[in-house]
Amino acid sequence: QFYSINKTPLPKTSFNKISTDKKHWYCKNDKGCNVFSINLKEKLFTIQADDIKLVSDNFFSYTTDEGTGLINQNGTILLEAFFDEVSPTLLPTIFYIERKEKGAYFNVNTLKFIWQENSFNPTYIADEE
Repeated sequence: QFYSINKTPLPKTSFNKISTDKKHWYCKNDKGCNVFSINLKEKLFTIQADDIKLVSDNFFSYTTDEGTGLINQNGTILLEAFFDEVSPTLLPTIFYIERKEKGAYFNVNTLKFIWQENSFNPTYIADEE
């Protein structure tokens, strides 16, 4: 057995909440939600959110006080968290988005809404309410 004296121990990190979906580990602390690979060898990203969950093979929904948004597996925010619902569809790159009982379909490849109900407003307006 070989042991290196120069080997540094892993930093200790504490988490308030830990969960898994059998593909990823979700670990929450004061710095945000950390997403790890299932074997815990790779930290995919950290995001400031109250909750995060896998919604399709490559995308996660995340929730904050403002609403729900969409993020990819690299940690890139595709939709800011201000929607009421973000759901996958049968097509892997199209998501159904809902805000104030109005819906739309969002394409993650083009980052554009491809269809939306009349009076659906995808723009965040801070003083809207």
